[in-house]
Amino acid sequence: MGVPTLVIGAGMGGIRIVQEMAEFVREKGEEEDYRFIAIDSSKKDLTEQIKAGYNIRKVELTEEGFDVEEMIERCPYLHDRAKPKGLGALRERVYGRFLLDLNMSKVYDNIKSAMEELQGMWEKRTDVKKKVAVIWFIHTLGGGTGSGIFPALVVNIREWAKNILEDREIKPLIFCVGILPSATNIRNITFAGFNKRYIANSYAALRELELLSNPKNLKILSFSPHEIREIEIKERPFNRYFLFGIDEDKVGKLENVEAVEEYLTSSNKVIINMMYAITKYRDIENLWLYVRSPFVVFGESELIIPIKEAEEIAKANDKLGKIVDEDVKKKLKDELRIVLADIGQINERYLEEKCKDILKGYGLRGLSYFIGKLQNEFNKKTIEAQANFEDVVEELWEDLKNCEWAKEEIEGEEPDIIGKYDKILKLYEKRKRENNKIINSPFPRPILKRRLNEENKSIDKNKEKIEKAKENSEKLIRLKQYIDTKLCNTLREEIGHEEDGVASVVEYVRRFEMEVKKKCENLKKQGQGRVIRIPIREEKCRELTLKGDGIDVKDISVLEFIERIGIREEEMERIMENRVQQAGDKTLRVAIKGGTEEVREEMFILCHNRNAPLIQKHEKAFGGIKIERITTETFDSERCIFIQFTLGLSLNDIKEHEYRREEYERGELSKTTDLDRIGEIFACPEWFLEDENVREAFSQRFPKMQSLFRTEEG
Repeated sequence: MGVPTLVIGAGMGGIRIVQEMAEFVREKGEEEDYRFIAIDSSKKDLTEQIKAGYNIRKVELTEEGFDVEEMIERCPYLHDRAKPKGLGALRERVYGRFLLDLNMSKVYDNIKSAMEELQGMWEKRTDVKKKVAVIWFIHTLGGGTGSGIFPALVVNIREWAKNILEDREIKPLIFCVGILPSATNIRNITFAGFNKRYIANSYAALRELELLSNPKNLKILSFSPHEIREIEIKERPFNRYFLFGIDEDKVGKLENVEAVEEYLTSSNKVIINMMYAITKYRDIENLWLYVRSPFVVFGESELIIPIKEAEEIAKANDKLGKIVDEDVKKKLKDELRIVLADIGQINERYLEEKCKDILKGYGLRGLSYFIGKLQNEFNKKTIEAQANFEDVVEELWEDLKNCEWAKEEIEGEEPDIIGKYDKILKLYEKRKRENNKIINSPFPRPILKRRLNEENKSIDKNKEKIEKAKENSEKLIRLKQYIDTKLCNTLREEIGHEEDGVASVVEYVRRFEMEVKKKCENLKKQGQGRVIRIPIREEKCRELTLKGDGIDVKDISVLEFIERIGIREEEMERIMENRVQQAGDKTLRVAIKGGTEEVREEMFILCHNRNAPLIQKHEKAFGGIKIERITTETFDSERCIFIQFTLGLSLNDIKEHEYRREEYERGELSKTTDLDRIGEIFACPEWFLEDENVREAFSQRFPKMQSLFRTEEG
């Protein structure tokens, strides 16, 4: 059993990761360790993104069932222009928080139920003294729902976890992932091509996050249809907060929906790999115990070690057999001559057995060549046999025309070949009956009897000749038809095809060869970006085998595999260094300034146990970065995931935060983001009562907020 884990996703970005994480752990066979909750204010998004069959609890933050206008009037923290929206938060963070409060009981019921299931997982185990449960909260920072509900919900999650889990001696660890709509390549976003409201929202979300990370005299208003109360936040409500950046400028420049989807899916994989690795840390309770700042920026890269793919190609190579060169062709032609040596003894079963022997000895390529030649030879033999039959019929027909006893019967007739054949046999039978009548008479004349017996022998000889010609023709036609349409039907399982006959099998082999060739072409591509693979040259691909005659890749270690496919040690070293550099590329994560002395780098290597020797051999490629190997039996044995963490950061080290803070303090953020009342971006305006922009946006609510917080301000 792994660490019992609850994954909560809020908003569009969060619920997408919930779904993808559910699929990820199912592939690993670990879904019993996980529970999932998707929270959004859009029923449409929940329906489209969350698939059935994954046991994901869906919670919609809806206006339904409430007198929303009256609730808006009573709510102490909404800005002055707040109105019912009918559907969703529509990028208004404070309205997302309002929807959360309206539906808090529904949210609580689902989270409580999931936490109780985490508790139940531990109750089944009595052999563990220290019990831990992990709660992930994933949200975007730039939208309305995810970023708007985060402060209030994470405070409540901490409280609920204490009551439900800590009371049962289970320590809850709350890890959050904030997806930052970053535009770090654009200091001036005035002319950016994306919705700049995301940037303003993310700035406000980071400001609130900054206060939550070190709460001093911090309180938050809790609003419900029944009461308004203040909650004192006495401690940081999360253990670690992980920041990941989405390059909105890049997304805006992508050509189509598919490209955007591919980019977001790739980004989600980075987050999911990180989340999975963290839960596999051997002492998760004390993870980064002495790192004071809770903020962690992370990046990731993948190295594919294509052993499974190589094994598939090796299996396909063994199935295909050797390339049919001149030497192989000669041997197969000799086999064909044996078949054709006595066609009279050939039948369908014999052909099937012969094909089975050829497949066993020469593979699919040899079989394809052999049956192609077999078909050609039978085409020729069939044509020859048919021509011979027709020649015999015509010859005997002409002979009968010169016979007095047959001339009158056929005179003026010119039927087709089969008609002539039938007529010839009919006349022969008639003539023999007449001859036998005379031969068997009481007193036949000896000379006549002798002549008629000779004539009967000639008739029998001609009958045998014509019947044998017809039989031979029909047999070859039947065998040719069998070869064309049914040959290899007894080899379906060995070949892997469904349709029989030479053309179908040859086409199947051709397609199979093309598929293997494409796989080989993919293996020689190293790729670029966050995912690369150890390349295998095409000539090496052709030698891959599971039988030992070539590059045997059956049941070998990673290091043996790399050696056998011809990757030199210095080349492997460069590949590893590239992966470390890619994982540490801050433009893929969140751009940060040069940190203080407290900032440090650490790397997790997530891999299958069999890949650990590869990491150990090339540890110098990590340049002194502290490495933590996370090895499991369930992880994909073809992949090594490099996850680099930057620890000890403050939010002031985040360039995006720095840029927008400068704009906000100069009064320019409202212009660059096209927001006339910039103070509306805050979901927790009660934390910024001294801010003039907040005062302007929430002027009608200020007296109520001030009285609730018992401030001394006018």
